Amino acid sequence: MKKTFLISLLISGFLISTQLSAQFYVGANVGYGVPITPEPFGLTYDFVKDGNNFTQQNITNQYSNAGQGFRASVQPGFMFNENFGFELGVYYFASPEILVQDTISGDGFYKTYTNAWHLRLTPALLFKAGTGDITPYAKVGLCIPVAGSVTARREANDPLLVNEQFAILNYINDNGDMITADRFDLEAEFKGQFSVGFESVAGIDYALNDNLSIYGEVAFTALRIRRATSEVKIGIATMSDGEIYDILPLLSLGSVYKHTEFVDVIDLIEIDNAINESSNNVMVDLPNGLTLPLGTTYGSTPETTHKILASDGAYSAIGINVGVRFAF
Repeated sequence: MKKTFLISLLISGFLISTQLSAQFYVGANVGYGVPITPEPFGLTYDFVKDGNNFTQQNITNQYSNAGQGFRASVQPGFMFNENFGFELGVYYFASPEILVQDTISGDGFYKTYTNAWHLRLTPALLFKAGTGDITPYAKVGLCIPVAGSVTARREANDPLLVNEQFAILNYINDNGDMITADRFDLEAEFKGQFSVGFESVAGIDYALNDNLSIYGEVAFTALRIRRATSEVKIGIATMSDGEIYDILPLLSLGSVYKHTEFVDVIDLIEIDNAINESSNNVMVDLPNGLTLPLGTTYGSTPETTHKILASDGAYSAIGINVGVRFAF
């Protein structure tokens, strides 16, 4: 009986002391991160061109990841006592445009860039050491993207580097001039699957008064996001006479489709049958005025999406944040 009473008393004392020292706060910061854990992130292809034909010479890995970028955060939190608390942060992440693939052939190029934005939740436990004006602290928690997308942009000054079958765009006009496709531009949007990473922080808080403080911190983010879907939004060729030609209906000539889904298991026979059944059943207007059955319905809608094996993107980074915190 005495033992039970003592335990109850200790628990009650802890709860009372916790409530007496409990404190709500809200913080806000901005920062910037740079990639860590470089990994194969893209490729550089080196080709030699002979007429409309290309001979591949070298392929080189490019090492990086997509974790570089700006972040702006709001962090409501609750201190259970002077040293221990819980925080539910939310921050906006935006990466710069990053080169992920480069194909070169003399003066010709075909480049792929990506940039991303995320809205991330960061629930974390907060530990403070000391109670003075200068207080070191650490946070350990999760990093959960709840919204966002990746934009991939491709450009080429020779569409034949993209796909040699794009030679079909070239023609001789009524004046006998050779009209060629001189530029290729494509833009696609990628969505990710639900993913969970980790984020830890070490920082120093400087109290300006009883309620307001400023702080600086180093944040480490470990995050990978699996791709879910992609959709090609724009696909155009700029002709040598300045005309713009929509090449979305021709992308399937190079096994690129408007809608793609990333899955863990694919049935190659089923995919081949779907491609064969739907190929060459859509009439396409070419720049020379001809209309030919070159298009396909496969991969043209979310219902007929093309399926490929899932892969992921790395967003691990280390960054520095500075901010202010107000305690109520």
